[in-house]
Amino acid sequence: MTTGAIYVSPSGSDSAPGTEAQPLRTVSRGLAAVQKGQTLYLRGGTYVENVTGEMSKGTSGAPIVVSNYPGERPVIKGLVSIQQPTFVTFTGFNVTWNSGKYDEHMFKIVGGRNWVLQNSEIWGARSFANLLISGSPQNWVVRANAIHDTIGGEENIFRSHNIYANTELTASNGLIERNLLYNAEHGSNLKLAGTGGSSGGAANVVVRYNTIYNGTQPLLIGDGSRNIVVERNIIGQGRRGYLVRLFQLTGSGVVVRTNLGFAADEFCMDYDSSTKCSSIESDNVFPRDPKFAAGFKPTDAQSQAYGRYAP
Repeated sequence: MTTGAIYVSPSGSDSAPGTEAQPLRTVSRGLAAVQKGQTLYLRGGTYVENVTGEMSKGTSGAPIVVSNYPGERPVIKGLVSIQQPTFVTFTGFNVTWNSGKYDEHMFKIVGGRNWVLQNSEIWGARSFANLLISGSPQNWVVRANAIHDTIGGEENIFRSHNIYANTELTASNGLIERNLLYNAEHGSNLKLAGTGGSSGGAANVVVRYNTIYNGTQPLLIGDGSRNIVVERNIIGQGRRGYLVRLFQLTGSGVVVRTNLGFAADEFCMDYDSSTKCSSIESDNVFPRDPKFAAGFKPTDAQSQAYGRYAP
């Protein structure tokens, strides 16, 4: 098993050995260099680059960790594409927009298995999504992140999302929990769907204890998406008057239960969907204002059992 660590710094050089004293310069070079059982540390600062990485080298006995250096904040300013991450944990992996085309998702994770994205901030995309999850991932987790302010790059008010989980129907064991997902004024804070039709969408995903706020359609479940459980979230500020949208949903096993909603005319909208809200929702508390303090922390006592900060 390989041990040790690789280091990257904005002041480093890609011809360096990648030690703490002589770090690499680019995140892409660091991702290529890290081996199973190793940690890749990103030193604080801004990395202006488009990052690509094929991350299939981790194993159950020798996983890979990609982490901010303790006490420091690295920010990648550019497009990020991670392919087939296998037994990889990304933590403190912060990404924001630099430039690109509207159809280039800012940060995408394609396929892989046993991967985790946690404790990161992802914001400012001017494209389809801050974070795209695709390619039939297995055993994946998106946890305790702040994903926010997807800006959009066109007039369409439905196509710029904070998280777009278009996993394909063969994906398994997905978990989206304890994230702050806010400000998607040209789309959804969380979209679980495909590109249209019953053969695509998201499958086998649990969405729990997130705080989801301010979106054209804050939570959208559509197309053939199936086996989706949405529970114990705070969902608020639906800009079109509702919080959960079922969009031409044909998949089975969708459950929306025990969530808290506010700042909308209705909790769920099922216009043009063969699956109806009444068949998938139960025990949701609506309307109930959580009375947010700083950082979307609810001060209302009942609301404190829901969302990102619930015990």
